[in-house]
Amino acid sequence: MIEYKFIEESIDKVRNYGKFPLKFEELNSIKKSVNEYINYIKKGTLFHEQSKCYFLIGLINLIVKEDEMALEDIKKAITLLSNSDLADTEYEAVLKGYLSIIYFQQGDIIEFEKSFKEAEEKFKILASYEELLNLYLMIVELLSRKEEFYDDINKYLEKIHKIVSDSEVDNLDLCYYTLGKVNTLVFNNIIGAIFYLTQALDFAVKHNSIQLESRIRRELGECYRIEGNEEEKIKVLIPLIMDDKYNGLDIVYKYCIVENIIEAFLATDKLENANKLIEYMEESYITNESLEKDHCTFLLIECKIRYLINKRDEDQDIKLLYSEMKKVYHRIKDKCFFSNLDYHMTNLEGDIYFYLGEYEKSFEIHNRLLKYSIDNGNKRLVIEYYGKVSADYEKLGDIKNASKFLKKNIKMKKEWYENQSDLYTQILLREYDINNKNKEISKLMSMKERLTDIRNMDGVTGIFNRRFLEEIIEGTTSGEEILKEVSILMIDVDYFKKYNDNYGHLKGDEVLKSIGDILRSVCNTEEKIAIRYGGEEFLAILYNKDYKESIEIAEEIINKVRETNIEHKYSDIANIITVSIGIATASIFDSYIELIREADEALYIAKNNGKNKYIHLKDNR
Repeated sequence: MIEYKFIEESIDKVRNYGKFPLKFEELNSIKKSVNEYINYIKKGTLFHEQSKCYFLIGLINLIVKEDEMALEDIKKAITLLSNSDLADTEYEAVLKGYLSIIYFQQGDIIEFEKSFKEAEEKFKILASYEELLNLYLMIVELLSRKEEFYDDINKYLEKIHKIVSDSEVDNLDLCYYTLGKVNTLVFNNIIGAIFYLTQALDFAVKHNSIQLESRIRRELGECYRIEGNEEEKIKVLIPLIMDDKYNGLDIVYKYCIVENIIEAFLATDKLENANKLIEYMEESYITNESLEKDHCTFLLIECKIRYLINKRDEDQDIKLLYSEMKKVYHRIKDKCFFSNLDYHMTNLEGDIYFYLGEYEKSFEIHNRLLKYSIDNGNKRLVIEYYGKVSADYEKLGDIKNASKFLKKNIKMKKEWYENQSDLYTQILLREYDINNKNKEISKLMSMKERLTDIRNMDGVTGIFNRRFLEEIIEGTTSGEEILKEVSILMIDVDYFKKYNDNYGHLKGDEVLKSIGDILRSVCNTEEKIAIRYGGEEFLAILYNKDYKESIEIAEEIINKVRETNIEHKYSDIANIITVSIGIATASIFDSYIELIREADEALYIAKNNGKNKYIHLKDNR
């Protein structure tokens, strides 16, 4: 039989669940022991001890998403405390605080406000500022999940500001972590979020707050993804699966981290690295039937689907995987550890249809999610779905609407990044009690300046990426001069999939880097721009280059690729790496999108007529 000391220690542990790792089996073990202890003492009059027992069980039920049970447990704890002869006002305030959290989660705003005010007043009277700060942080965390409460957040931020400014508190790691999340979710301020989260990470490492450190790293990784810096995302997340000190993290949480890293590897075309992590997930898979196993299965299947989509194999097994994923979804949807699960599933379904070439279905889903994002005011998702709907229209042959939605995507993206450059000043107005402020301001400015550079460069090849192409396209709709003659070269590596499958993706990346080096050497003036278009496809924009000059440049590229003499035993046309090129020239330039489509059409002809050659569309009309 456990002793009462175990109850107090466990309450402290579970209340700090966000800071220090506790596995689900440990939570279940604690719950079982506490229930046995309750049965042992309930015939007596130890009401205060019984109250603490039900409080502990309520905390555990909150963690495992059993909100109704948690509500009953906290109410029992309050009733038992009221029957006790022992006055414990701070503990009563803590109970009221957690009661307010549960009421908010259940949508009972009247009871939420009533319980919250009771807790707040008691903490103020007791000058219990650490507990008051914890309460405010929990409230802000909840408010940031629902857009209808965004306007209420500032008043709680002011309360947090006052406590940190006026009092000595130890909870700064959690404080800055919460502020970082608010800047991401509510204020759409990624630079500000990175600023706060890096502060939080320093505090968490100093206090050895393993669980909180992992959450901070995950949130930082998401910020770097939005910033367009996948390499930094990998760098901040990889210790969570490589360093032994994180072995105590819950398996579901580790799967979430691995899924985030796989996402970054896929975004940077590091398919082999992504596949190794999928194997890691399979090796650490839970075998016993449980809610945790279902969550791990969900994440594993999603990673496999995303991997297949990025491999571009047109693998029909993807439908079977998605069917299995839906079965798991129905098992976990009411007790899910993830937020926005329904959106998550729908988004993936749209991407699957696009991957399989079922563009009408992908358009229907992407267009629906676009409207949902607009209605909810989520600008980052609006930007994403403008891009996806544009791609759907392009595949459906509707170039006019493809151009229209791409321009919307580019315009909003440009505005969003420009807004990031302005928002950082708000951080300095809100900031308080940070050491070495001048140094941190310098880091903030550096992040601001990096936004433009990082997001325009491809990490594998070192040349411009598709995002930069979008900015060029945007320039033609912003009153900039339209050039009279433009040529586009669409370049594709022949039998690249066979190369990857047989030599490995790391070798494949070396090939892509070699092609990038060649294009950089050929496109060495402002009138020639080399871009990685996606996968093994590249694009060159040639300004003031006519039909003849564009062909000369294409010939130079083809010859330089051959001269690299990179072995490719699995090519059907040569024993070395080769490329095919499609060319289109506009004597009176009007639209990048239309010219790219024409170059792509010429590339298709080249690929279907022997490869290892160039085709100018003008010669095939």
